[in-house]
Amino acid sequence: MAITYQIDSAAEIVFTTSEGYITLDDITEHCRRLKGDKAFSPSFSELLDYRGTNPELSLDEMRHVADSLDPYSREAKRAIVASSDLNYGVARMFGAVLPSSMVAVFRSMPEALEWLSGSKKRS
Repeated sequence: MAITYQIDSAAEIVFTTSEGYITLDDITEHCRRLKGDKAFSPSFSELLDYRGTNPELSLDEMRHVADSLDPYSREAKRAIVASSDLNYGVARMFGAVLPSSMVAVFRSMPEALEWLSGSKKRS
């Protein structure tokens, strides 16, 4: 599986890591597993480590994920960490198609964690 996650219930954060080539099937399976995890709540925040990923999704597939598969609520904060310019751009596109306005893309993990903790504003 190219996507893994760990849930910190006390902090109400899901730490998601994607590696390698990610397809719609990978994301579909990830969302199915997350929705079925008893420790998961749609209101939790997400920290998505996208640094080791090679995107394999079209814009239409991103819209399908946002509209039909995404397990998070509109109020959930979503921080995406992407180091390469390509991944950063793809992550911004994905953030733009999500129905939530609480999505931000970062270049570093500490910056993303700071934003999730609420001590820094970013859109």
